[in-house]
Amino acid sequence: PYAAPLASSRLQGLPPALVVSAQDCPMRDESARYAGALEKARVATELHILPGPTHWPDGISAPPEKPESWAGALRTLFARFFEISRPRRRKPAPAVL
Repeated sequence: PYAAPLASSRLQGLPPALVVSAQDCPMRDESARYAGALEKARVATELHILPGPTHWPDGISAPPEKPESWAGALRTLFARFFEISRPRRRKPAPAVL
């Protein structure tokens, strides 16, 4: 199950997940099924299917201003995901004297 997360029977209690694939990714359908399994297990999950062509693997390292690059989209998705899923620190309760 660690090499094939979709085969796992214990998904409850996992931290929030960001699942990103692309229209031309050979793992797109499996990625979508995994996101669905996470949601069914009540794990906060975001699924994004980016438009193709991705020009994998070169598209991941291309400058974000290149139209065929989806590196910029990934950076935006990750930044937003980490911002909204970051645990919020609680203010300590005032000391009682």
